[in-house]
Amino acid sequence: MLKKLTFTLVTILILLGLTEAALRLFWNEPHKTPDREDFVKFHPHPNPEIAFTLPPNYYNWAAKIWTNSWGFRGKEIGEKKPGQYRLLAIGDSNMFGSYVTHNQTIMAVFKSRMNLSNHTKYDKFIFANLCVPGHNLTQYRAVLEEYGDKVSPDFIVCGISVFNDFNGIFQIYHDLGFIRRE
Repeated sequence: MLKKLTFTLVTILILLGLTEAALRLFWNEPHKTPDREDFVKFHPHPNPEIAFTLPPNYYNWAAKIWTNSWGFRGKEIGEKKPGQYRLLAIGDSNMFGSYVTHNQTIMAVFKSRMNLSNHTKYDKFIFANLCVPGHNLTQYRAVLEEYGDKVSPDFIVCGISVFNDFNGIFQIYHDLGFIRRE
């Protein structure tokens, strides 16, 4: 019995390894094809700490991305109405949803699940996706300072990606004197 189980597990692992190798060699990932490389040209933001967003009022049919007048993914965010619960997302390309349609982003899936299973006193959940590919912790703070009052969030979701967000942050803290080498 133990020999059969071991043989089965080893066979599965070998097949998974071969499948992975074949996909890496022969599958052309959609986001690496020439027509998807520059699907969005970033737009400079007036606030130098934010640095850039997507172009305001932008729509790309192929990538299924649209932006509001602020240059963030999604619909316009109006004044908060009674009975609304607002969630604000800040983050980089992972939270933004690079290479997925609007309905496949983390926040869109979360919104649909929240609205379907609404057992709260709120009539509607409003989600603001203020994520931008390439942003880091410093830019998250700047986006929150710039747009936080305009969105009036009840809850804030911050998507942190270790490789992007902490890139260079320790040097900044060292330069500011928060981290010292003894």
